Amino acid sequence: MESGETAVDVKVINLLQKKYGLNRDWLMDGKGNMRSNDTRKKTGLMGTIEMGDRIDKLTTEMLILTKNLNNAWQIIERHEKEIDRQVKEIEKLKDGSR
Repeated sequence: MESGETAVDVKVINLLQKKYGLNRDWLMDGKGNMRSNDTRKKTGLMGTIEMGDRIDKLTTEMLILTKNLNNAWQIIERHEKEIDRQVKEIEKLKDGSR
């Protein structure tokens, strides 16, 4: 088959296309890209570069979320301190009116 002395069976082409994500046109006549455009969809795999990009994006999002969470805790602590201060003032006012 590789040397062109034997015809390639359609079943073999289908198998190569499915298993390795090869382009049917490329297998038949050498034209076009070697890989099918929908290889990722069929196999459910993504390239290493794409995976790295997604990890970088998720890492950045996690850092942002962590920073926002820390900011939220700081706001809560400030409000808690202010509430405590106001409660003490109210208690003083109550004690002074007795």
